[in-house]
This record gives sequence, structure tokens and C-alpha cells, in this order.
Amino acid sequence: MGLRPNPQLTILCILWLSATSIYLSGCGGIQPQVTAQPATNTPEPTAITTPKPVIVFTTGPILLPTSNPTPLETILDLKFEAQDGQVLDGRFYPPSVCPAALMIVYFPWEQGDLNDWDIIARYFSGKIPYGVFSFTPRGCQEGCTKWDRAGWRLDYQAAMGAFSRLPCASPSPVVTIGSSAGEDAAFFACGLDDNCVGTVAFSPGGWIGIPYENEVQTLVSQKKHTWVVVSQDDPKTLRLNHPEWRDYYREIVVQGDKHGNELYNNYTLGVVLNILRIELECASYSELSCPLPTETP
Repeated sequence: MGLRPNPQLTILCILWLSATSIYLSGCGGIQPQVTAQPATNTPEPTAITTPKPVIVFTTGPILLPTSNPTPLETILDLKFEAQDGQVLDGRFYPPSVCPAALMIVYFPWEQGDLNDWDIIARYFSGKIPYGVFSFTPRGCQEGCTKWDRAGWRLDYQAAMGAFSRLPCASPSPVVTIGSSAGEDAAFFACGLDDNCVGTVAFSPGGWIGIPYENEVQTLVSQKKHTWVVVSQDDPKTLRLNHPEWRDYYREIVVQGDKHGNELYNNYTLGVVLNILRIELECASYSELSCPLPTETP
């Protein structure tokens, strides 16, 4: 993936994984219990390097990383700018450790906005040791009023850099997550960022003007993990038949016909937690490509 092993992250990952139990069962029947606990032994903060400048606005002074920064105590709302000058709202959920073991960039579906991450967070019983950046694409406060695919693609690209100057957010491997239109956004944005190691998406459909198969092919060619959660009877969801991509592309099929955010439940978010564990392990232990395990989580 181009990321070098980080002993601190490896130690953190091992400590956190040993305190985390995720039991995943079939898609029907009893839902598994999902438990996530933060690491109990937080390593001493380490200095981080100043990344390339990005335009980030806040209600006060621009937040810049300093040597030995400490995690923020509260959620931070901020504004950032897309390439065409469009000002966007973002929200930073700070990691519990510094630097973040993993950063998540969340892309909302067309009926949502930056508040969608709060829906996901309800399924995590403890604070996960990852930082999260969520945002609202243009025209999508409390849901999108129209489809602006060209403008959204600029917003998605801007979101991948907007959080990087915030305390403890960088340098860290990045995973993108989204559903429906946000799913395609997560694929598109991950393909643009060298630090993105993988993506988790619900209900793909090629919603942002790029053929879905092309999005996946781009990520597979970059050896980035591409996870998809779909309902078997959802008529709006696309499926791919590329067994030769199995090392980097996986579909997780659940019963029913739910779409997008409607798929969020204890089982599917338990799967997501397990996927994040896999992504963190791969980013921490390997400088080379990291094919997915034989069994889907």
C-alpha cells in the first residue's frame, strides 16, 4: 500500500484487538454482539510532520498541528473549500490516540449530510480508536435538493485533504466509507488518495456519473481493498462478477431489499468493524500489496 510499518500503531492495534470481541453470524436470525473498547494503554504522543497546505476555515484561528499534539476532547465543526471555491461544512470526530491509528472519511448518501456518521456511531458500544471526518456535499444539507455530480466530485476530492491539518489526524492510513451516492463517492475519493488503503460501501450503483465497474477496477488496479455490502433483492444495487478481483474486491450480501443507510444494523456494522481491523493490520504490517483473506468477515 506504500505505507511503512509503524511500531506504535502495531502495538496499539494489538492492544485494542485483544480488548475487542466481534462475533459475526449469518445475515438472518440472531444478530451478533458487537463490542468495541478503546485501548487502555495509550502510547506517548509523537511529533507529526506538517502536510501539504489545504484551505481549512474555522470559527477561530486555523488549527495547525504542533509537535507532540494531544487528541481533541470534543467534536470539531469546521468549514473547508473545494477547488472551485465552494465552501463546505465538515465535522471532525477526534481519535482517542495520537496520531490516529486509522482515519475514516465518511461520505453521506443523497438523503443525508454530515450528521449521518452519528447514525453509525450508535452501533459502536465504545469509542473506536480512529478519527472520523464527515462532511456535507454542496446542496445536501439535510438531504440533497438536486443532483450535482460534477460539483460533488470536487467536494469529494476536497474532503480527502480537509482533515489532514487537524491535531492527530495525520499521518495515518485512511479508509473511506459511504452508502448509495456516498458509496460511489467513497470509491472515487479513495482512488485519488495515496494514503487511502481501502473503502467500505453500501448499495453501489454508479450514482456520481462514473460507471461502477470502472470505479472498482481503478481501486483493484491500485491494490486497494474494496468492500461492498448489498441487499440481495435491492433492484437499485449493482453486482459484479469478477472472480479474478477476489484478492481486492469482496461483496457481502445480506437478506432483504434495503438500500443505503437502511442497511445499517448490528450485523452490518459489526462487519464494518472487522473490516477496519483488517485494514489496520494490513497497513501496519506490510509495505507491499496485502491480498484479502480467503473468507469474507
